[in-house]
Amino acid sequence: MQFPSSSWTLITGAADREAPRFRESWERLARLYWNPVYACIRARTGRAPEEARDLTQEFFLELFEKDTLARFDASRARFRTFVKAVLDNFLSNELRARKAAKRGGGRAPLSLDADPALEERIAAAGGSPPGALLDAEWTRATLSRSLAAVESSLSKEGRPERYAAYRRCVLEAAPQREASASLGLTEAQVTNFIGEVRRRLREVLLAELMETVTCREEAEAELKELFGI
Repeated sequence: MQFPSSSWTLITGAADREAPRFRESWERLARLYWNPVYACIRARTGRAPEEARDLTQEFFLELFEKDTLARFDASRARFRTFVKAVLDNFLSNELRARKAAKRGGGRAPLSLDADPALEERIAAAGGSPPGALLDAEWTRATLSRSLAAVESSLSKEGRPERYAAYRRCVLEAAPQREASASLGLTEAQVTNFIGEVRRRLREVLLAELMETVTCREEAEAELKELFGI
């Protein structure tokens, strides 16, 4: 697994309009944080989904137009903490939900629909603090993307049975003996394949985290805190 050539390249690329990959970095960052921010807005304001999507759009538009990311200081806070602080300020100043078309006129850098399953997770979160919901959604999405990347990689290598063993035993919590029988593998093979997928997953998660932290040590700490690995 190749890590980014320098620390937190995604943040620096999105913060500098003169950077060669500014637009690409900005859109990727917005995609990573869209659902977490939307969930936080829904939980904090109680707005209906359509209004919350408008507010989410306005939040990212404001980040984009005001070059807010340039103010991020990695020595003072983690990036997610910075996002939550900026979002708190945005919502505090937002007296009412303005229609997206009234502000920005289609110049927003990105517009995404919320994940259909997200509404169920928001409802299930009940009275959880909005900031905690943002963290939870970001963690869930990061893990989901990383698992998909590992599965895709193994499939392209012609070794899909390795991820299948991991999915059955770890994600679906099937007994190892049952999983080995259903997959036509020995229990020893299943054990080895699970270990391989875990190692690959750790590498992919580290690569993801390295895009928004300042050093590998910080990424390792986040990995342990958020994913326990």
